[in-house]
Amino acid sequence: MKEKRGPKYNGKCPFFIVQGDALSAEPSVNRCVRCAMRGASLQRFAEDFYQLAMLTIVEEMPKYNPEHPSGASFITFIKSRVCSSLWRFRKQELRYLPFAHDEEPMAEDAPRKANLLVDGLTAEACSAAGIETEVIEHVMEEQLIAILREKMATLPKPEHRVLKLKFWGNLSGVEAAREMGVSEGRVSQLTHSAVTRLKTGILRELEEKQAERQLTAAKAGVRS
Repeated sequence: MKEKRGPKYNGKCPFFIVQGDALSAEPSVNRCVRCAMRGASLQRFAEDFYQLAMLTIVEEMPKYNPEHPSGASFITFIKSRVCSSLWRFRKQELRYLPFAHDEEPMAEDAPRKANLLVDGLTAEACSAAGIETEVIEHVMEEQLIAILREKMATLPKPEHRVLKLKFWGNLSGVEAAREMGVSEGRVSQLTHSAVTRLKTGILRELEEKQAERQLTAAKAGVRS
């Protein structure tokens, strides 16, 4: 089963900080940063994630109230604030995931561990507001890839071709432009519009699956 991560599931995550000493949380912050970046092309933002986490600690420490009705400990309070900040930042950056020309796509028959288009769209789905983690887990990776292929078939021919060349043909943006007889700027434009269409289609299908699951659960509740 897919590992559950993010603010909703941080209760069991290890975290340590000494009240009044933000630097004491550095090992925990590094672990949180790695967690928030996992499964997406966000490594270039590692320093931004780290700085955001430390700034969150500094800003939130004075706000801790031990008499708050929640009864949360100082560590739990800070951990939840750090986690929420990092995952908001993750979601924000994934909206603009560039699938850049200078990153290395894999050939279609290469090991599944590194296709930027598949991995990026999967990460986008996992971070989308309104789609529960359980739905992503229910729709396994193989099904997400099947959905992607289905949506690929509906793309205009130039968009379909540019994605095949770049993400399955292992061509750079310059090489794809030469192959298609268009400018590199046109390749970038086609890539962006194609990815936007795919993202919209995949998220809509996942939302429909979530609605189906909720309806099934509601019917089961009525019967019981």
